[in-house]
Amino acid sequence: MLFSHALDWIAWAGLALPLAALAWSALQYVSGRKREREHETFLRFFALVKRLGDHEKYGFETGAILFELRNFNSQRDYVIRMLRHFPITGPDTAFLTKEVEQTLKFLETNKR
Repeated sequence: MLFSHALDWIAWAGLALPLAALAWSALQYVSGRKREREHETFLRFFALVKRLGDHEKYGFETGAILFELRNFNSQRDYVIRMLRHFPITGPDTAFLTKEVEQTLKFLETNKR
């Protein structure tokens, strides 16, 4: 009969406990890596938004920043609100206006 003796219980516990500890460690590692990636993504997003605020200084690079903002799905609502009120000035006004419009169109139609 299964588990009829105390030694059977000890043997199964000796197998199950380390496996449970290993599974717990794996879950904690994956969870920690996910938090790190989310934090890195936030820092990258914040850096882009900060550079976007100084768009006259960066010129055409601002177009690349606007394009890159399409990749931040978790901040989509904020990006849409921000771009709707984005003041476009400087020598690259036509280009940046088109890029803002295309980014807005992309974000509003491609909900991931």
